[in-house]
Amino acid sequence: MALTNCKQCGRLFNRTMKDICPECVKQDDEDFMKVGQYLRANRGASPQEVHEETEVALEKIFRFIREGRLIAEKYPAMTFPCERCGLPIQSGRFCRSCSDELKQQFDRVMHQDSEQSGSASSRSREEFYLKKRFERK
Repeated sequence: MALTNCKQCGRLFNRTMKDICPECVKQDDEDFMKVGQYLRANRGASPQEVHEETEVALEKIFRFIREGRLIAEKYPAMTFPCERCGLPIQSGRFCRSCSDELKQQFDRVMHQDSEQSGSASSRSREEFYLKKRFERK
């Protein structure tokens, strides 16, 4: 256990599993119950409507969705912004186009790295095998 400050309220507490103190966990659970009850009664509610009716912060509602506690696909109007471009999405962190673009950038960087270190990595493998060969004797 380590002493740390709560990410929500700033209080000092013994951290076990979460980054927030037990009081904030309790408040989160109460807020989650409020949001869940409201959505069961109003399936077509948008995040803004849920926020206005339950007085739960929009960011907290979005966090419930991102954490998987609240499944947005069950509620057609429940969307939250893509972390990169801000387009409304119902799951994940990024919209399809941002996800594809990030994947292409990642692939490009990995390809460049493999080209640059191709000869070096084969050399290090050879050194590894030679080293192993000499260690056995």
